[in-house]
Parts: sequence; C-alpha cells; structure tokens
Amino acid sequence: MSTMDTPAAVPTVPAPDRDLDAGAFTVRTAGDLADAASAETLIAPVLDTPVELAVVVDLSAVAYLTMEAVVPLATRARRCAAKGQVLRIVASPAVRRKVETMGMSTILPMEPPHTTTQGGD
Repeated sequence: MSTMDTPAAVPTVPAPDRDLDAGAFTVRTAGDLADAASAETLIAPVLDTPVELAVVVDLSAVAYLTMEAVVPLATRARRCAAKGQVLRIVASPAVRRKVETMGMSTILPMEPPHTTTQGGD
C-alpha cells in the first residue's frame, strides 16, 4: 500500500456577485485575486455588457491582488475605453496600493469603497 500526500489546496475566489442596478452592471468579490484566472472569472459576466451600461468591478473586500490578476482587469479597462464604456473599479486600500505601485492607476480607474458613515476610509 502506498501513501500519497494530498495536494495543497489552491485558493479560489468565490463566484462573483452580480448586480444590475441604476444603469450599471456590477460584479463584486471578496478574498484574494491570486492569479489571472481568478480575475478572468470575476470579470467574465461583464464581457458582453451593452455599452450604455457602466461596468463596476467591486474589489472593496479584496485583501490581496497579484500582478497576474491585474492583467485581465487592465485588458477590460482598455476595451471599455475603446468602445466608450464607463468602467469603475471600487478598490480596497490593498488593491489601490498594488495598482499604484505597478503604475497602472491611469489605466485602471479606481474609487474608494463606499461607506455608510461619514469620514471613513
């Protein structure tokens, strides 16, 4: 009888929540965006969004973002810009730092998370 180690668990991103509200199609997720596949899974629901609807990618609950995960987001941002579609990324402080450190803040339009109280970050 041989013994085999179970492979280490691969972190996964929960399926994104989708919301069509007030002229925008929003996808949101929590956790880590640790690879390009996770980011592609997140933005897949918005790929065919009509140009008249804004696309909102809510990363306000994402604690960790890798460089690989930024690539699909930047690709989506460029495609939205090319067809005149509004794209907004609601970014947690960790996401904002990563994007700014990479020099991608001009490509990825970020806004702070919305809070229900005044003066919060």
